[in-house]
Amino acid sequence: MDRQTLLRQFYDQYLHLVHITERTVELEPLKLKQLADAAEFPALSINITAIHVLDCIGRFEPVNGTALAALMRLSKAAITKISTRLLSDGLITRSQLPQNKKEYLFSLTDRGQQLFELHAQLHQQAEKEFIQFLEEWSSEDLSTILRFIQQLGHSLEQRIHEEEGEA
Repeated sequence: MDRQTLLRQFYDQYLHLVHITERTVELEPLKLKQLADAAEFPALSINITAIHVLDCIGRFEPVNGTALAALMRLSKAAITKISTRLLSDGLITRSQLPQNKKEYLFSLTDRGQQLFELHAQLHQQAEKEFIQFLEEWSSEDLSTILRFIQQLGHSLEQRIHEEEGEA
C-alpha cells in the first residue's frame, strides 16, 4: 500500500473514531441515569458537561468559579450557567468568603456527593474496560500510540486556540 493511501485510511479511521467517541460520550448520561435509578437516586436532567463540572467540584472542593473554568477549560459564563443549574437541583452549595464578597466557593451537597460517587463508579468501570483492551498491546506499541495521541491532542488544541482567537 502506498503512503498516500495509508494516510487517507488513517484519516478516515480518525474521523470514524471521532464520531464513535461522540456517541460514547452521549451515552455517559444514560449510563449514569441507569446507575442512579438502580441506587434509587432522584431523577436528573443535567447534561454531560454539568456532570463533569460536578465531578470537578467534588475532586477540588471547595473551589471557586475561576478555578473551575480553568480546570474544565470552559468560560466563566459557562461555569456560572452550569453552577446555577447544579445549585437549583440541590447538588452543590455556594458560599462567599468573608474577606471577598465577589468570590464564591462551590462544594457538593450530600445529594451531589452521591452523584459524584456514582459518576466515579462509571469512570472506574470504563477505565477497567479500557485497560483490559490495552492488555493485548506490547509496551513498545503502547509507547508509540501514547506519543501519537499526545501529539494529536496538542495539534488539535492548537487548532482550537487558533480558531477561537479568530472568532
